[in-house]
Amino acid sequence: MTDACMGRWGRVAAVLLSLVLALMPLSLPLSAQAASLDLQEDKLLEVKGDSAGSVMSFDQTLTNALVKGDLLWVFGSSSMKNCLVQNDLLGGGSNLDLEDSQVSGDLRCAAGRLNLQNAEIGGMASLIGYDVTVGAMTQAKGVYCYSGDSLTYQGTADYVYLYGQSLVIDGVVNGDAVVSAQSITVGPHAVITGTLKVRSGQNVDIPSTASVAAIDTTQENGGTIEQLDALRSFVAPFFQIGGALFTLVGFAIMAAIANWAFGHKIREANRMWRTMPGKLAVCGIACVVGIPVLIVFCLVLMFTLPVSIALLFLFFLALVVAVPFTGASLGLLIPGKLGSYQKAILGSVVLSLLSQIPYVNIVLWVLCLAYLTGYTSYTLFKGHDREHNDNRLHGEQPEVTA
Repeated sequence: MTDACMGRWGRVAAVLLSLVLALMPLSLPLSAQAASLDLQEDKLLEVKGDSAGSVMSFDQTLTNALVKGDLLWVFGSSSMKNCLVQNDLLGGGSNLDLEDSQVSGDLRCAAGRLNLQNAEIGGMASLIGYDVTVGAMTQAKGVYCYSGDSLTYQGTADYVYLYGQSLVIDGVVNGDAVVSAQSITVGPHAVITGTLKVRSGQNVDIPSTASVAAIDTTQENGGTIEQLDALRSFVAPFFQIGGALFTLVGFAIMAAIANWAFGHKIREANRMWRTMPGKLAVCGIACVVGIPVLIVFCLVLMFTLPVSIALLFLFFLALVVAVPFTGASLGLLIPGKLGSYQKAILGSVVLSLLSQIPYVNIVLWVLCLAYLTGYTSYTLFKGHDREHNDNRLHGEQPEVTA
């Protein structure tokens, strides 16, 4: 064989060997690919903390840092790269990125977006976020993760508990994996040596390239939701009846108290309704529409903020007492020999029963609020009538008949 031929075959062999070496990591499980980080303390900048070495950091970016104790890391949007924490790390913020870093203890993080890439966790990784990613080169003893939206697991751990809306598991679990989500996807590189326990109950497709020793789709606490729905349906009528009775008794008591404390005003509002219903209605509608507008306007202007808070409090108070006041006042129109207290209570009971009817209750509250605010605003600007003033002067409380 000539030297040229040998050289040609030598180049071919070198190319083939290079291809084999390049493709070998793809054929290995991810646990074999994940190499331990080699972070040397003498090449890192120590972050000074307390006597135990613990540090509280509000830095947005931590790079080449050494923390010899616990690290409490809080910022709006933060990133960590090439850092060594020799105990636990507690992190929080809107966005957290942990890359090429090592935590010798436990990792506990909560963020809107949480991203772990090539992170080595000596203990448990507890993660809570809206969008959570555990990258392919990330290692931990165990992973407990809850995501409000999407969760992607590509790391390596002895056991995992993964909960979210949309879940992708494409990593290595040297034990059991407990998952629960509306959408569960098992990736082609998933390796689970124990049991994949799907606690949300649905069947999961396992790709042919994935390795899952066993799968259990038994729903956790099966039937619990149905039992709760049945119990809710059973007790709902009792809560409705109890709420209606509570409202009825409460309005009756408030009407009796109003008749005792503000009897003159209740009778004056009744007289105004009988003698000038138009003026009372106009004033009430103006208040119902105008007061909320005035509150919003005062909120916009910062220097009138105390005024808006006071108006808001008074408006809320008017909403609370509007129905009992109106019922006590209009109840005086009930014919018969009943006393003012009995008529006031009976009127509030009637309005209380009407307030339990859907849609009717909204109209009732608006009308009662207009009745109360209309009377209050009219007497505030025009003053009380003569009979009201005479009754207060002489202490008389004549009955009002229809």
